Amino acid sequence: MDNQVFQEQEIDLKIYVIPKNVHARFEFFTGFGFKELGIVLIAALIGFSLGSIIWFFSGSKVPFLLCVPTAAFGFFLSRPNPRTGRSALSLIKDSRAFNSKQKRYFYRFGSGR
Repeated sequence: MDNQVFQEQEIDLKIYVIPKNVHARFEFFTGFGFKELGIVLIAALIGFSLGSIIWFFSGSKVPFLLCVPTAAFGFFLSRPNPRTGRSALSLIKDSRAFNSKQKRYFYRFGSGR
């Protein structure tokens, strides 16, 4: 009786071989996808808006070049390290999460252990 129940519940396992170069998300080049492109575009937009504010007060068109270094900053902030696969932005988020947690663990010796 038990053997028959076991045979009815047996699950067929299929083995699929996935090549190493297959990724779950679209990437323009290694480690740089739509999320990182969005970060770079937001940084360039911030630089452009700062340049337009400075242009409004000074009248010079040179401050519009601020969008280039801010876009580069956004690129280096979002691009993951090839060795670790972690970006600077994810490291900053992880360190903030670690620093917000409790560091001391209070416990009693003796009774109640």
